Amino acid sequence: MVIGWLLAGVGLAIAWWGIRSTRRTLHPVSTPFPAPDPFPPYRRVALTGLDGASFDLWVFEAEPPRGVVVACHGYHASRLQLVELADRLRRRGYTVILFDLRGHETRPGRCSFGVEDVQDLEAIRQWIRRQPALAPQPLGLLGFSLGGAVACQAALRMPDLHGVVLDSTYARLFPILAKAIRRDYRLPAVPWAWITWLGVQLALGRRLAARDPLVLAAQCPQPALIIHGAQDAAVPIQDAQAIFARWRGPKDLWIEPQAKHVGAFAADPTAYTQRVAEFLDRWLLRAPPSSPS
Repeated sequence: MVIGWLLAGVGLAIAWWGIRSTRRTLHPVSTPFPAPDPFPPYRRVALTGLDGASFDLWVFEAEPPRGVVVACHGYHASRLQLVELADRLRRRGYTVILFDLRGHETRPGRCSFGVEDVQDLEAIRQWIRRQPALAPQPLGLLGFSLGGAVACQAALRMPDLHGVVLDSTYARLFPILAKAIRRDYRLPAVPWAWITWLGVQLALGRRLAARDPLVLAAQCPQPALIIHGAQDAAVPIQDAQAIFARWRGPKDLWIEPQAKHVGAFAADPTAYTQRVAEFLDRWLLRAPPSSPS
């Protein structure tokens, strides 16, 4: 009888942990980012995703544009993370589009780790191809951390994509989740991280390991610039090296010695913008004009 009650208690504790940790993982609290003052000029565009979800874009327009870049922020972040970079690239001739990933800042609901965000990126791509000034322009994606994983998933669906920039992107999601659970709860991966991993996948209805950047890299033919900070404590530098080794298309690897996680831009905004713009110039500007589809 006592053993039965103990087993029931353990089962309830595991179930409680699974529900709580899954919910916390799928509903990250966004880190506040200060808005630039003055805020650079932009245009707000309301969109409806392929599944009916409503969201809006911030469009930082270059006049005239030489290309279009859609940028995806990281976990616990928002598009405010990317405003300064967007403005700098705009001045280099690229129209830059920012939006909030699902479950972040202005987007209620859950984080989808790219499962549903790729539908938003496809809706953005379709909107771009309906704009006379943007439709013929070459298209690039830029992703920070989780945003890089989203960009990898979208790259397989975008035949007209001409370049991808991945900054501080993890190779596999589960080790990052396990590390976060060890850090936040002082709990081992077995069984606690595995319970959370199962709960997140059940909630999303997808196997997330199949969407890992390391898995997708071998299928991505687009040119890639992979950026990582040597002092990154969240995502090990070996993840960037592994993605680089696996990437199918032309590729460059930039390891910034003094940068932490998603810290290369903050370390030297001018040098970062120059490096990214040179990559975009090399691969987007040599691409043939895009045709609406």
